[in-house]
Amino acid sequence: MTTIAAKKGPSSDDFAMPSASAWTGTTKEVHSQQDFFNQVLDSYLKGKEEGYKQAMSELGDGVKSRINRNFSTATTVSLKIEKEIKKLFGKSSAANLLLRADTISRFCLAILLTEDEFYSEKKYQLREKLLKIKQEANKGDFSIDFTILPTHEGLNTQKLSLDGYTLQYVGKTQQNRPSA
Repeated sequence: MTTIAAKKGPSSDDFAMPSASAWTGTTKEVHSQQDFFNQVLDSYLKGKEEGYKQAMSELGDGVKSRINRNFSTATTVSLKIEKEIKKLFGKSSAANLLLRADTISRFCLAILLTEDEFYSEKKYQLREKLLKIKQEANKGDFSIDFTILPTHEGLNTQKLSLDGYTLQYVGKTQQNRPSA
């Protein structure tokens, strides 16, 4: 004959702190079930905070890597455009490329041409080259758009800066720096 023992409810012994060898942290004497739950909740929140800090650190490293990779790609694109401008117009207009970073992965490049260059037929050839460069570059988490603007006496470069075009392409021998 089999006997079945009745399951008894939790006793105060069931809520005692675990042995110190199994856990780290400060031990507090538990006087009630509420104290026990408060300690469990405090331990959970502390672990959650530490996990959050670690995840943010790892996420931060990933974001830095993406930013560096995408700025490198934007620089490569700018170099290609500089070469195309040199081919089309017979000179380098490197000082006339301004970059705006909209997000970590989305950029816009303003190409400033002289009025003669802007109103010439070669601008349309440049536009075709830009479309090809854009199709090659816009992959994965990188996207770039272009705008072609004429330079003239009344062009307010400070307004371009306020519109986010704060990085000027200075060529591959110098680093891009934010304008002051």
